[in-house]
Amino acid sequence: MTGVDISGHKPEDLLSIDAVLDQHFSEILTRRNEIDSASTAFGTFLGEVFVRNLAGQWHYPTWPEALRASISRDRSRGAARYFYITLPDEKVFVFQAVRAAIEQTAQVFSLYRFYCRYADRAKGRPSQSSSWPP
Repeated sequence: MTGVDISGHKPEDLLSIDAVLDQHFSEILTRRNEIDSASTAFGTFLGEVFVRNLAGQWHYPTWPEALRASISRDRSRGAARYFYITLPDEKVFVFQAVRAAIEQTAQVFSLYRFYCRYADRAKGRPSQSSSWPP
């Protein structure tokens, strides 16, 4: 979509994703009922940025969690609750973050800034803005 190679999963590649997540894109996804699939695609990318740059690890749901998510009325949100990235002292809910960026646009909720808050904490620097999710 951007004509930019983001295959390296570098933090600055999130700026290219942020550039796509505008009001027009959000409206298209809503009209086509594709917010869930876009959240999955961009969330997987965001998760890999955490894995490759902050030594994060994917957390996969346990059998009971997977069952609970599969019978949930909103399966994608249920799954987003159990698939996340773990850092040494916290969980990073990447799929929820992407959904927020799509719904609010990246101008309001930037995935790059989201990543930087965690990167700053990992490097021992105080974060410039509040953490999400609370």
